[in-house]
Amino acid sequence: MQQVALEDALQDKIKYYGYKGINLDNIKIEQLKNLRLFLMRNLLSKKYDNVQGQVDDLNTLNLDEVKKLAAEFLNKYFTINDVYSITEKELQEKSSFISCVTNAKEAYDNVNSLLIKKSPIDLDINLVGGHALSGQIVKPLLMIPGYLNESNRKVYFSHIDIGSQLNLLSVGTLVHEIAHAEQEQNIGYSADYLHREIISIFLEKVVAYELDESGRILEISERVRNTDLYSRFIEMQTKTSRLANNRQIDNLLYIKSILFAEKLFDMYVKERKQKYRDRYFADIQKVFDGKETVEDFISQRGLTLNNSQDISLLQRHF
Repeated sequence: MQQVALEDALQDKIKYYGYKGINLDNIKIEQLKNLRLFLMRNLLSKKYDNVQGQVDDLNTLNLDEVKKLAAEFLNKYFTINDVYSITEKELQEKSSFISCVTNAKEAYDNVNSLLIKKSPIDLDINLVGGHALSGQIVKPLLMIPGYLNESNRKVYFSHIDIGSQLNLLSVGTLVHEIAHAEQEQNIGYSADYLHREIISIFLEKVVAYELDESGRILEISERVRNTDLYSRFIEMQTKTSRLANNRQIDNLLYIKSILFAEKLFDMYVKERKQKYRDRYFADIQKVFDGKETVEDFISQRGLTLNNSQDISLLQRHF
């Protein structure tokens, strides 16, 4: 695979969204030989037949039930910080007020005067098309090219989208997106854009693990994620030269994040005492609070691209 050459606009977008940059030198498809070998031998097994049908068979929940279970999980393990919020409609309505400025600092000051602080648990939730693990947190950020380091620039959020097929998987999805808000409110919380999904996918797995003692929810959650990983890996293997840069980066981001999250989760469940498991949440809290970075969290646990594609690890979670 040829190294992705990032356009300036894409570099700026990554930095505007709060990341210090992106390190494509640390992951190339050629470094994923174990994963490739494993996928070729295993992912076409019968348990991956009709994964969507397995999701469809889960008992449905309403949105209030999903929010209640997500809040219970988050409040059990974390102190959730308020985040800055503004609706996309409000931002659009005030666009003339924001733009009537002479410099970037004034523009950011104008936006800041419109922001309110609220718990990310209380952000508006929109139900959109897609399965129960579909979701995103929306950041309608004002972008002023060339002005990334203004001291008054803030990250803010408008709402959360999640798939309208609501069931126990949706609880992990909502926790996943709220974890994004907690991390991404801190500009520079990650040195590498490719690490943006690691903590969120890890927490999504812990939620599934805790919600259902039978392990069924976790199994289906992992099958949905692994099917996505497989599709992205095959796309990178066969269509790289025809993919836009942002699609290549998106694929690498999810491949790396899913692998690292599975390794983290595997380490977590092997901890015999709750006090050792609680250290994972305590360290994630430091990322939420802006005291440490995602890289601090994963380096403390010795995660690498090699050990996250160990064959025995993949066998346990595929």
